[in-house]
Amino acid sequence: MVDENKPIMIPCPAFDWSFFVHNMRNSIGVASVSLDSALKATPELREKHLQLAHAAVKNAVADLESFNEISRPLEMTPRKEDLSALARDVACGHPVASGSVPMGTDLAGGLVVGLDAKLMRQALTAVLDNCLEALAEAGASSAISVATSRDPAGRAVLSVSMTGRSASDDRFGGLGAPFFTRKANKRGLGLAWTQRIVQAHGGTVEFRTPAEGGFAVVMSLPLENAGKQGAA
Repeated sequence: MVDENKPIMIPCPAFDWSFFVHNMRNSIGVASVSLDSALKATPELREKHLQLAHAAVKNAVADLESFNEISRPLEMTPRKEDLSALARDVACGHPVASGSVPMGTDLAGGLVVGLDAKLMRQALTAVLDNCLEALAEAGASSAISVATSRDPAGRAVLSVSMTGRSASDDRFGGLGAPFFTRKANKRGLGLAWTQRIVQAHGGTVEFRTPAEGGFAVVMSLPLENAGKQGAA
């Protein structure tokens, strides 16, 4: 049962931090080499090396701040919410809904979940943001679908699927891991936040790449009063 008046703190799960470690080592390495080069460079070139060192240090600090934010305990106040209504509001209000790529919804009724609506909106928005960024590479045949359902185990399922990308694409290998990204000027935290938020609600996230192509993000969440809903 959800206590709708009591905030709770959820510790960070055991994430794969290897991409974060790689980024930090790379930034520190670039800063070290650039500073060493600056000390040996002529006055004309010294400023260039110092700028490179400064950029690397700035990037390392930004990664540390992001690490601190996503790894700290997550405060949430769960309330009974209609998962399908929340999904509809987020999907219809997202920029992807007004684009040229078709977006469909298939939303089941009666999916009452104990969740923090603000956080769950953030989780779903991050998935749709990822779809929006992928559209430029996906091709004209792409389509996006947002769906909710109840699985055989009696859990609520919220899924976002997108067609038009190859299942063999190695860019999917690290999806959901903090700091994994193939995009320039991105930190790779959107889908990591989705995982963080869904897991804090007692749920799971799967990143699927069907054989026919495309990809899907499938979020499963425990239903509120699952036994009563199943008997209805």
